Amino acid sequence: QFILFALTGLTGIAVLIFALRKKDNTPFDWEAFERTVKLMHDQTDANLDMLTKMNKQKDKIEEKIKNMFFVGGLINVFTGDYTKSATFDIESKIIESGIVNIIVHDKKNFSHGRFINYENLNNKNSIYFKSKTISSYEEELLKYLNSGNNLIIESDYDGILCEYDLLIASQFLIYYIGKTMDIDVSKPNYSEAAMKIYFYKGNL
Repeated sequence: QFILFALTGLTGIAVLIFALRKKDNTPFDWEAFERTVKLMHDQTDANLDMLTKMNKQKDKIEEKIKNMFFVGGLINVFTGDYTKSATFDIESKIIESGIVNIIVHDKKNFSHGRFINYENLNNKNSIYFKSKTISSYEEELLKYLNSGNNLIIESDYDGILCEYDLLIASQFLIYYIGKTMDIDVSKPNYSEAAMKIYFYKGNL
């Protein structure tokens, strides 16, 4: 969490420096300064909002993880507009930790036959990233998924703020997954043979 807030702070400082670069013979732009400080505060508030929200739901999240995650299992992840950064972040972390396999579904594309795998293989453990406002189709999709075991991560924002908010949430989610399963996701097991392809530098 410290690293997350440090990176956010550095991002804010970088924005501040960029916005307030002083050109020759121009006065200091106090309006730009105030706008930039507000932007930095908003970034920090967004972090704290999601941290508080997920901490309040910690017991519920950990209980869902216990029911959904087991080594060698399979998890669906549902994604769409302004949820893709969080989706591919959590997909990468989980796959590379060796905990479970993941199938990523675009929310609308799921309706074009991907539900067959979901139903026939009884593969109904899902992470669902959700923005504040959803379409009527998404309401129907959530009703359909309701019979499964779902962990819904919802943002209080729409648009690009939703993207940023859910990306923060994915960091906390992988932390809870590792904690609940008693697995250090940063130290997966792998073979020497795997390292040969990892460090390969020849022609592809």
